[in-house]
Amino acid sequence: MTTRFALDRSRSIARFNSGGARVRDAEFKESEHPRSPNGEFGLGHGGGASAAPAPAPAPAPAPAAAPAATHKPVPNLPPEPGTAPVKEGYVRLYHQTGRENIESIRKNGITIEHAQGIEGPRAVYAGETPFYGSAESRPTIEFQVKKEDWDSPFVLRDVTPEDFIGVHEPWHSKARYLEEHPESLKQTLSGEFDDLEGDYKEAVDYIKEKYGTSKTKPPPIDKGSYKMHPEVEASMNATLQNLNDRFPQLENFITKVALTPKAGNEWDNFDKEMRIGGFGLDKPLAEVDLQFDKDNAPDFDVKGGMTALLTHEYGHALNDYIITHSDDAGKDKWYDGKKRLEKELGSPSEYGKKNTGEWLAERFTAETLGLHEPVLTNFIKECMSELPAPKPKKGKKK
Repeated sequence: MTTRFALDRSRSIARFNSGGARVRDAEFKESEHPRSPNGEFGLGHGGGASAAPAPAPAPAPAPAAAPAATHKPVPNLPPEPGTAPVKEGYVRLYHQTGRENIESIRKNGITIEHAQGIEGPRAVYAGETPFYGSAESRPTIEFQVKKEDWDSPFVLRDVTPEDFIGVHEPWHSKARYLEEHPESLKQTLSGEFDDLEGDYKEAVDYIKEKYGTSKTKPPPIDKGSYKMHPEVEASMNATLQNLNDRFPQLENFITKVALTPKAGNEWDNFDKEMRIGGFGLDKPLAEVDLQFDKDNAPDFDVKGGMTALLTHEYGHALNDYIITHSDDAGKDKWYDGKKRLEKELGSPSEYGKKNTGEWLAERFTAETLGLHEPVLTNFIKECMSELPAPKPKKGKKK
């Protein structure tokens, strides 16, 4: 099938096919404050401080602005193969499978019981590189296990969903290309690629579902003196749109997202605003996401780039909203429920062990990214459904 997409943008289609995967492992050192490898304060969320205050450098010529971000609550794409950090003492492995097995594996993991043993004994087969081609050419489970649990090419135990780094499907690289190129994103949303088939169609459907029309608006971004790459701004708006779609009560509660020179990211309970370190956001989205995930040590926080950072702070905003709008009985239910779930579920990260507030923000982030079942999220929705409806703001008298 020949399309305008293939005819007019052959150069782009090559990149669209390759996905531009970057395979990179990083070394991390745990410290009181997470730092990047060069010793500067890290950009990560979850208490990680942003880069040392400095004026944002002038950005490179930016691509065409992305369409106004609108975002539906659909799962985010996993990190590109080979880019997410691995725990110390663990090995990154790949297991490739058929498309028909993906959903079962997402839910149940890869078990020795269900191994077929086509090319040898029944076992979980895995390698430090994919067996049957790149991780973006066929369904691939990227995971990590302790080195002593792997005797190449066998994993000596079941691989659980908690071991997963990412579940990769061939259409992911194509969707990632569309997300990272504002003009292509605009063309997708306008319907120019609706006649594509196969993996391209899945990528287009994902983008249209994720960035389709929404009833809520994201909070405004106050850039101050900082510059933002259009891809980064579109991603921030899309993430916040997604969250507001799920929790429309917060549409007018969060006043803005402010870019600041402070060495950190935070939710301000008084001004009702998110504050994000503004340094370094003038780079392409893929670089910013990778830097966020590199800057904190493995297991310190829930990884997921800009999306995870904003979702973490949004979790604090949800906590603030419920406390602000609850009566005494509602506050008791909220406080008791949080403590109970914290004890039952455990923490998804080291930073989540700091206190109940950070546990909530980290657990909410992990659930939003699809890393855990939405147990806390369901409790949040239950508590919010019992709150009185917010009073509409009174307009100025004419």
